[in-house]
Amino acid sequence: AQAAAAAQPQPAAAPAQPVSIRVIYEKARDKTLSDQVFTFQARPTLAELQERIERAHPDLLRIDYSMRHGAMVIDESTWGLMDLLSRRGKPATIVVVSNRRPFNAYNKRMGLELLGVTDIAPDAGDSVFQGDELALDEELPPEIQQCTTWRTIEDVLQHLADDMACRSHISEPHVIGKEAAKRELISPILMAAATIVGGIKVYAEFVADGVRANGFVDWVFFFKRFSIVVVEAKHSAPFDEFTGQLAAEMVAVREDFAMTVLNKRKLEAASSMMEVPSYGILTNGYMYQFFKYYMDESNNKVLVQSGVKSLNIESAKSHEEALVAVTTIVKHVVHILRAQVSAISQSRDLKKARII
Repeated sequence: AQAAAAAQPQPAAAPAQPVSIRVIYEKARDKTLSDQVFTFQARPTLAELQERIERAHPDLLRIDYSMRHGAMVIDESTWGLMDLLSRRGKPATIVVVSNRRPFNAYNKRMGLELLGVTDIAPDAGDSVFQGDELALDEELPPEIQQCTTWRTIEDVLQHLADDMACRSHISEPHVIGKEAAKRELISPILMAAATIVGGIKVYAEFVADGVRANGFVDWVFFFKRFSIVVVEAKHSAPFDEFTGQLAAEMVAVREDFAMTVLNKRKLEAASSMMEVPSYGILTNGYMYQFFKYYMDESNNKVLVQSGVKSLNIESAKSHEEALVAVTTIVKHVVHILRAQVSAISQSRDLKKARII
């Protein structure tokens, strides 16, 4: 009987039904992206859907986006649970969500993940962020001498001391506590350091467009088109809660440079140029903390931070005291600018790209 039953013809399997999936692009980097409907001969795998999306938009890579269906996040573990059957002639809908976040959405943990580090190392003994001794009689670049009355580094520091003491006395940013007020004390320090080093450009409110983070950076120092130091102004300290935002900015300016200047692909952008470190500064105008991101001799990524350096300009009672206060901070900024200029000048990648 069993043999007879087995001999009987089995019913044919139902033919696979075509499956249509509507893809909605939400907050996409490419504003020209529009809703699309993809049709498959049978239920696709998640990888097949991703391939169709990326074939239609070659600039869109899997690191750029995630997908969801209603409240459900779509990944390998949930894909099989999704009902792809059309309802009333309408295809199932999947929303493609950009993974990029604004800088201020990054907390410390998220920022460190972007950098590929698990913790921040302290700068023991100020070995990384030691301040440069400034040769006061050293002449400034010719282009600065042509447009100012300054001739030497001492002229820059003397002017800065008067300017900062006046700003602190008149506008009292330490009393007001607003971020905009703090900027009154930050900008002159940055400009003085760039002037002393020479060949440096300083851009405020710089737009950095990275793979996973984007937005405005308060200030960026540039040398040979490479963004060498990013500066973020904060209204308060301690700065621990802002390190994630600074880390995201440090990554984004590197990726932006790699993609727009070196023509690197997105997947290569984050890891390129590691022979050149990145520096970041967090400051509220009166306190400064410096950060360095680099690859050590064992090819491990490292983020190291300085102790907090104080600018005691509000307590200065004389020009001499103001001069000591501003020089204390300027020499640290000059140190990291010079270190970056040296690293960039020796970069094989930049020489190959004819940036230097």
